[in-house]
This record gives sequence, structure tokens and C-alpha cells, in this order.
Amino acid sequence: MLKQWQEVLVLYFFFRYTDKKIGKNYGRSRTTVNDWKLAALKQLRKEWARLEHEEQKSNTF
Repeated sequence: MLKQWQEVLVLYFFFRYTDKKIGKNYGRSRTTVNDWKLAALKQLRKEWARLEHEEQKSNTF
């Protein structure tokens, strides 16, 4: 699923595909693609927060 989420984000943000067009490529609905996109962005935010926390932690020594 992670690879699919990455592909959706690339298609949406870099190639400017609409959710509908991405959905057509995957045989899914526009709303499903939107759900995938939101889940991928949520996961990215969590990862960035974790990395930021680790960076701050390593800078305290």
C-alpha cells in the first residue's frame, strides 16, 4: 500500500493529475484516491515529526 500511496502523491502533486484521473488509472473511485492521498499525507507528517524530534534530541548533547 505504501508504494501505491507514493505513486498517488507523485501523480497528484508533480504531474497534476486529478483524483478522478488517478482513480481511473487504478480502477478506483475519486473518493478512494482522496482517502489514499490523505492517508499518505498523514503518514508523511508523522514521519517528519519523528525525524524532527530525533534531530532535536541529537542536538541536545
